[in-house]
Amino acid sequence: MFAVPENTVALATSLTTAHPSRIALSYAANRESWKHLLRYDPVERFSALVDRVGPYEDMWVIVDTTTAQRQLDS
Repeated sequence: MFAVPENTVALATSLTTAHPSRIALSYAANRESWKHLLRYDPVERFSALVDRVGPYEDMWVIVDTTTAQRQLDS
C-alpha cells in the first residue's frame, strides 16, 4: 500500500467513488466485519473475498505464509 496525505484525496460520499486507500482504511477499521474470514496457514497463502465494493472493485483479505508464521510465533 502507499501513503496518501490526508489533504490530497477528496472525501467520497460512497465507497464506490472513494479512493482505494480510503476504502481499505474503512474496512480495516471495522475488523468485526471480516475477522471471521481469517485463517492462518503456515504452508499456504490464504485469501478470502470480504465484499464487492463496486462493479470493478472487490475487497479481499490476504494472508501469506510469512504473515501466518509471525502470527503463530507471537
